[in-house]
Amino acid sequence: MKINSQSRLIGIWLAIFFLFIVLAATHAGAEGNVQLEGTIKGLGCTLYKVECINEENFIALEPDFVLVLPDGQIYFLPNISILMKARYAFKNVRVSGRLIGRRVWVDQMVELENGKAVKIWNFAAPEEFWESR
Repeated sequence: MKINSQSRLIGIWLAIFFLFIVLAATHAGAEGNVQLEGTIKGLGCTLYKVECINEENFIALEPDFVLVLPDGQIYFLPNISILMKARYAFKNVRVSGRLIGRRVWVDQMVELENGKAVKIWNFAAPEEFWESR
C-alpha cells in the first residue's frame, strides 16, 4: 500500500505537534546555560529515524531542523530562523545559550570546520555579525 505525499505530510505535522505537547508537559531536569556540540539535521528524518540526505530536495521539505548530539539527543533551536538552520544543515556546530527543557535559546552559534571554530551567529552583538561578513 502506497502512502501519498499529503498523508505523509499530515503524519509529519502530527508527530511534530505531539512532540511539542510532550516537551511542554515534561521538563528535562537540567536547565540553565549550556554549551552543546552536534550536527544540525532535519526534524522529519530525525524523528522518523530515516537517513537524512544532504540534498536540496530533502532540505527544502523539512519542516524544521534540530541539533542532534553524538549520543542521539535532540534539541530545538527556536530563536534561530529556519533559513539559518537550513544553511548549516549537516554541519557540526557548537551552540551556547539557555536550556529550557529540550529547547536551547541560542546566544551564540559556531561552526566547527576542520578543527577551527567560525562564529556564524551571535545574538548579543548583531552589528559584529554583519561587520564580519
